[in-house]
Amino acid sequence: MKITFLGGGNMAAALIGGLVKQGFVPTDIQVVELQAEQRDKLIATYGVTCLPEVGDAALVADLVVLAVKPQQMQAALAPFVGHLQHQIVVSIAAGLTLATLSRWLGGYRKIVRAMPNTPALIGSGMAGLCALPEV
Repeated sequence: MKITFLGGGNMAAALIGGLVKQGFVPTDIQVVELQAEQRDKLIATYGVTCLPEVGDAALVADLVVLAVKPQQMQAALAPFVGHLQHQIVVSIAAGLTLATLSRWLGGYRKIVRAMPNTPALIGSGMAGLCALPEV
């Protein structure tokens, strides 16, 4: 399974760290992160691939994790509109409904909302999940 994270902040890093610790292959994870310093940190810490922007490489994934701030989400999703086909999209952004995310993704419906809690930052968290019927 290939995973693309849109955003590489604290919660994304915690999830990536947990995946790698459980044996997930780092080369199967890519992160789209605008900040060069954060990209370098993720590469050095986890060995994942980091990209400065959404392009064709970011779309080669089975799962897309939306890990950007809610106020940045609509603009961050624009490059995905019309390009998602089979991917499951998982949002960890607080306060954004499935209907809103679907609208911002041009009507795409394979979306899950997940609300991980802060203990996830130390590998001891849990998450509530809600998905559209198409998932």
